[in-house]
Amino acid sequence: GQGGSRMASGVELAEVDLGVDEEPASASAAITSDRAVELVGFGSFHVWLTLILTLGNAADAVEVLSIALVLPNLTHFSDADKGALTAAVFAGALVGAVAWGLAGDLVGRRPALVASLLLNGLFALASSAVGERLGALCACRFFAGIGVAGTNAVAFTLLPEFLPASKRGVGVVVLASGWMCGSVYSAAVGWSVIPKRGWRAFLAASSAPALVGAAAAAARVPESPRFLCARGRCLEAAAVMRAVARRTK
Repeated sequence: GQGGSRMASGVELAEVDLGVDEEPASASAAITSDRAVELVGFGSFHVWLTLILTLGNAADAVEVLSIALVLPNLTHFSDADKGALTAAVFAGALVGAVAWGLAGDLVGRRPALVASLLLNGLFALASSAVGERLGALCACRFFAGIGVAGTNAVAFTLLPEFLPASKRGVGVVVLASGWMCGSVYSAAVGWSVIPKRGWRAFLAASSAPALVGAAAAAARVPESPRFLCARGRCLEAAAVMRAVARRTK
């Protein structure tokens, strides 16, 4: 049953040398993934994790806000066309919020995070190439919106699962600040790029935070130990916590 699964997860983690000063009283003492996170503490790994996820949240803001800077340049579109283009990203986000929440619980936080950032970045980049074709632009915005919802849902789940309790509040605040950073990036790049190189170059530049975030997440973000334990992959959870302990020192 569920109780047996939780105990098995704790035993697997207890048998791993986390390389920290405090250890369980005996190898048979069951500890949960949350207890392992507390034992490891806070260090450089958590700083990098927070920065990468904050970049992902910033990429969400860039994608959502970029269209407001583009619309005045789409002079051939009617007001209804511009409304449809604005709504497309939110329609995608509505679908993505459900889909990525399920994906994060079924296949893992890490693959869902990387895939959602890639979806956001690639379709933001594609929107710079399709020109003033309403249907194509709306489709690109819709699929980018699916990615936006995934990054938001997964990042705010993944970060607390790696942070000790004393750091979770601060960590989530920093993560949330990514939206403001993305807003500043979008405005600054739009102000500097659109008058000189046009709105399509601006949309291409707007894809950069998501694509960089996807590469950083793929390279440096491990799977959540809580997810691994919940799925019965206890040895993998222990290996993740050993690696985090080494990177925390």
